[in-house]
Amino acid sequence: MKDTIETSQPSMASAVINYMLNRFMPFICAGGLLFYACGYDSLIPYAVLGFMWFVSKFSFDCGVAFAMLEQELNSCKAMIFAEDEKEEEKIAEKVKKERK
Repeated sequence: MKDTIETSQPSMASAVINYMLNRFMPFICAGGLLFYACGYDSLIPYAVLGFMWFVSKFSFDCGVAFAMLEQELNSCKAMIFAEDEKEEEKIAEKVKKERK
């Protein structure tokens, strides 16, 4: 009996299947339930599926934009703190010169 569990990279086929199921299965399940409950002649299933598509399409773009904004803000904070440290060093040098 092995004491350790060996893990390996997933195969390309399983990665593609996982991606396809995660990408399209929510639409298939929601569409099936909506059309079963409301019927094909109702506008509600089409509107809900359209909103689902909109959210899935643009949520990734919003996440990327947020990550880029957060990175820029962090770099600006770093620059501001660096400038504050330089100013504090200048003030400390002036105080040392005045004490001499």
